Amino acid sequence: MEAELDTPGAATAPANDAATSQAAFKFLQKMAADLDGKDDLELPGFPAVVAKLQKALSDENGSLKTVAAIINSEPALAARILQLANSAAFRQSAEPVGDLRTAISMLGFNIVRATATNFAMAQLQQQDWLKPLRPELQKMWRQCNMVAATSYIVSKQLEAMPADKAMVAGLFHQLGMLYLLTVAYRDDQALLSDPAWPHIQAEWHPTITRAILESWGLPEDVSYATESQDAVIDGQTENLDRLSLVVAAAKFFVYESGSADSEDKRLKSVRFSGTPFSELVEQHRNEIQQMLATLS
Repeated sequence: MEAELDTPGAATAPANDAATSQAAFKFLQKMAADLDGKDDLELPGFPAVVAKLQKALSDENGSLKTVAAIINSEPALAARILQLANSAAFRQSAEPVGDLRTAISMLGFNIVRATATNFAMAQLQQQDWLKPLRPELQKMWRQCNMVAATSYIVSKQLEAMPADKAMVAGLFHQLGMLYLLTVAYRDDQALLSDPAWPHIQAEWHPTITRAILESWGLPEDVSYATESQDAVIDGQTENLDRLSLVVAAAKFFVYESGSADSEDKRLKSVRFSGTPFSELVEQHRNEIQQMLATLS
């Protein structure tokens, strides 16, 4: 018996054989059922205001007033939006920005999305029930910020590339991993030491990320970029769109830069207008570090 997701490009749960424990198989079945009704998908511990904001930002009939009202309901998030608007990376004039609506308009909805999600990740780390997972959550947060900063700065160097979308996709790429980790910890902590758990994480988290973003109403190209995040790692970049390729290359660079594989042919083959991706990163390393500091 197999459980399947009714999602484009979805993975299929492994058969319940000797390689998959009964507990792991039941978890996969439940997860598939949850994702099948992904309009109600919820990340445990994720601030409700952030999920509400993500949907408001995707509402074609929504307004800046509505978005600002949601952000204002969480003073710490409102302060973070204003801080970002006044940062060296985004400030557009000598006059400081003191009004939230002005800050939102200046940053744009995609940067607001990214900021809200970064805020949510920071809040998750402070929740008592997730304290044992804090080191893993902190690592996840750092990796997401690094991929987001790298994707954003590299995209800014490329013609007709939506750098704000690249940042969002980079920052969101581990939402599926976050979902798996928090749901398993909440429902059955023994799963985290199950031999099948690493396979579940690796196989399912890109698909889950896409499902979450679709439930929030994010653009298709952003959702697809997160689902394709392992394209460079897997050596499957043929016919990949440029946004997805930037994010996948940024993930490879961030995750593998300390290993012997960091300069292997998979990354070397990623070029934009003839310039290797790794060369673009090296040329703009200081800007990437500055953006990383801004995001963090």
